[in-house]
Amino acid sequence: MKKSTVAKRFAQALIDIGKNDNAYEKYGEELRSLASLFNEAEGKGIEKLLLNPMYSAEERRKLADTISKKCELSDTMSKFFSLTVEKQVVHIIGAMADVYSRLADEVAGRIRATVEAPATLNDSLLNSIKDKLKAETGKEVVLTFKENKELIGGLVVRVGDTILDGSVKAQLENIKDKLLEGVV
Repeated sequence: MKKSTVAKRFAQALIDIGKNDNAYEKYGEELRSLASLFNEAEGKGIEKLLLNPMYSAEERRKLADTISKKCELSDTMSKFFSLTVEKQVVHIIGAMADVYSRLADEVAGRIRATVEAPATLNDSLLNSIKDKLKAETGKEVVLTFKENKELIGGLVVRVGDTILDGSVKAQLENIKDKLLEGVV
């Protein structure tokens, strides 16, 4: 089975439990914390230990329990983490966290958007963009800003799979295309 399919199944199961427990936000934080741990160099070593068949299932479970206690995971997340170790999918916990975040956003009625500009934008402009996106979508907007020196001017706004490209570069490309169409 593909890594992404397994990650989606685990994330979906956890979000369903989180909705029932009314703790999906907390579970998301704990899952991201675990993913962050396994992204670190030290975490990569722990991941290898948890997946190593040289150690018995009992030894790996005990290590998972120790990690759960050190990370102060809730009982539900501790069981979830133990299950990922038992099913030997702990190596895709980062992918599970990514899918879980998208599912949690859907449940909470929020979207994530990224604004790119050639220079830092002031807070009032960012808040204005956020308000307009909220008005258009009817959802809470979590906005992040990225400075992109490759842009000449204007903005590029990404909301999910949708890209709103108001950059000068894109406008010049459009003018170029129209001029070339007229020549041919």
